[in-house]
Amino acid sequence: MQEMGDAFPEIKVQKQLIENVIKEEETSFLRTLDQGLLLLDRIIENTTGNEISGDKAFELYDTYGFPIDLTALILRERGLDLDEAEFELELQKQKEGYVPEFKWGGIFSPEDYVKMESVMSFLLSNGAQLILEGNYDHARQIATYARFIEQHIAIELKQSKALYNFPKILEGYKADMHTLVKFFRRRISCSCLDTRYEEVKNITKMGVCYNKQCNHPNGRVEYSKTMYCDRCLRVTYCSRECQKADWSGHKSNCEECAARIAEFEAMKQS
Repeated sequence: MQEMGDAFPEIKVQKQLIENVIKEEETSFLRTLDQGLLLLDRIIENTTGNEISGDKAFELYDTYGFPIDLTALILRERGLDLDEAEFELELQKQKEGYVPEFKWGGIFSPEDYVKMESVMSFLLSNGAQLILEGNYDHARQIATYARFIEQHIAIELKQSKALYNFPKILEGYKADMHTLVKFFRRRISCSCLDTRYEEVKNITKMGVCYNKQCNHPNGRVEYSKTMYCDRCLRVTYCSRECQKADWSGHKSNCEECAARIAEFEAMKQS
């Protein structure tokens, strides 16, 4: 805070409040994420075959607050399928017409714009400082959380986006040095990361092909060679061939997201 306060004056004004809020909310965010990943690992270990039951995925979603989009994403990365029909059935059983709202923690209300912007400023300054100190793993965690807060502000406060994009949020955890440094450098107002960026800008930025049958190791491919699904604009592929090969698995989620985005855009126009 001492070094970054000039770039983010609001940090100095609400220093103690921001420190307390960030500590509690970041802990809650990472605890939910880590707990969900651990439970999902156990489900996978105890599953025979290549399909995870929808009721187990629903339990993660309903009891532990782990988003179904994230569950589906992780399963796809591991070459596994999700029984989406069973998940939808469990969702309908819960209560007619009620879909639980996913929340990381419970500190922020949608109206608390000033606090959220202050939190974002703190995360960016903290992440930049961690990079300067060489603590890259922690900086990746901060980048993941910052992406979530950034999307939360856009969806809940500014109402400029329709959906959370969990594939984008999770980029922080696997970010190469080029992507990591660029993420913070583009969002801070000072030039403290300019030198570090010059050192890493020639590192190839890596992306992910979400076709589980992709020939690239772990689906990792040069970011410049990836392309978004041209319908939902949420997941990326290394080629249109991989997108076509993955369509049967991606179709239901893609169409649901596209429908919700279309509904959101229509509401904006009305």
